[in-house]
Formats: sequence, structure tokens, C-alpha cells
Amino acid sequence: MLDSSRRKKCEPWTVEHIAKLKQHLDLADPLHVAVFACLMTAFYRCARLGEFMTRTLKSFNPTLHVKPMDVREEVDQGQRHSVMFHLPRTKASQAGEDVSWAKQDGETDPDAAFQAHLDANEPPQTGPLFAYTTNRMKMRHKPLTKVKFLAVMHLAAIQAGLEPLKGHGIRIGSTLEYLFVWNTIRCHEGERKVGQRCLPGISLQACPNTGPIHAGPVGSAPGLCVHCNATPLEIATRHSVSTVS
Repeated sequence: MLDSSRRKKCEPWTVEHIAKLKQHLDLADPLHVAVFACLMTAFYRCARLGEFMTRTLKSFNPTLHVKPMDVREEVDQGQRHSVMFHLPRTKASQAGEDVSWAKQDGETDPDAAFQAHLDANEPPQTGPLFAYTTNRMKMRHKPLTKVKFLAVMHLAAIQAGLEPLKGHGIRIGSTLEYLFVWNTIRCHEGERKVGQRCLPGISLQACPNTGPIHAGPVGSAPGLCVHCNATPLEIATRHSVSTVS
């Protein structure tokens, strides 16, 4: 077995890298629209690719895979919107879990990408979330597989003059994006700067156990939820955040 120290490093995807890839996608092609929407959801949700697509064209199982009917919009106490996805089963939880992202500024906004996918493909409510249409009447759909996803991304990278990156690098890049940006944490008591590197543009989001409180009162550990004691990164693995003021 190859020593892990000798293996080629899995390079992280970045916002800049994704923006360059987008320029080489055909967003008039239903497949490319689905691929980009899935990429943005995985990146801003800090997700495993397998949580949002199927292994093969015939492996879709409605009890295991996320569907359009599993998506809902939520509004927090600050009237900020987020899109919530119920994952029937994940690698970490056989019982499933709810995850989300919120609107972002710029070319990599997951909200715009997801809405474009829904408009272009109209995936059936009980079918795969990122299914793409194969005819003009939008009556036939194919589930987005990891192989097809990576093939589209590989070609876009080659056309952009970039090195194709591995799928696992999406989650690595998302984690780094959340770790290395200074930002404001907003809580129900107002806004304050937190003296550590934290998630980019955290908006008022709900911790999994309580209301939308991610920053504790003065005297508590900086950046920890006062109820679940989770760090911003830990919360981000379940709830994506907004960079929009």
C-alpha cells in the first residue's frame, strides 16, 4: 500500500478557482446547470459529494437520497433567508440530518445557481434533487452521478488552463474558506468582532439545538454557541452562512 505521506496532496477548491471554472461551463446546457448548482451546494454546505448525488444512474433510492421535496426555505429572527436540505441519510448519521446554505455575493452564489437548476431542469419532486433533463419538454431526467459531475468539472478545468482537482478537495476548500476569513458574528444581542478567524459572513443562523445564537455574551468563550458549545466551524458543517448584509 502506498504510504499516505507519498500520496499526491488533495488540493482545495477555492472561490476563485470555481469562478474560473464557471466561465467554461455552458449554462444553457441542463447538465452543466445541474453540475454547477450541485457544486455550489456542496461547497457552501461543506458537504460530501455523495450526499447530493447518486453513484450510478440506477442507484437512486428515495429513502436514502435527497429530493426536491426535501428542500425548504427558512427565515431567521433577523429576516435572513436560508435554504434547508433534509438529507435522509449521511455518512455521519443513519437517521439523516438537516443542512443549509444562505445567499452569497458574487459569481458563486449558491442561491442563484440552485434557482437556475430548478428553472432549467424542473426535477421531479420525488426524484433525485440534481436530476437534469434530457429533452426539451423536461419530461425525461437523469440523476447526476459523481462520475458525470467530475467529468464536466475536469473538462472545464482543462479548458480554463487549470489543473483538475479531486472531488474531496471541495470539502477541504470549503473548510478553509470558513476558517481563514475574519468576519463579524451576529447574535441576538447585536454584533461584535470575535478575536479569532471564523466563518465568512456569518448571519443569524440556528444552532441545531436552540434558537439563532452563535456568539455568547461577554465573558463566554469567543465564537462558541452558549447552548451547544459548538465552534463556528462545527456549526458550519451543518448550517452554511451568508456573506450578504
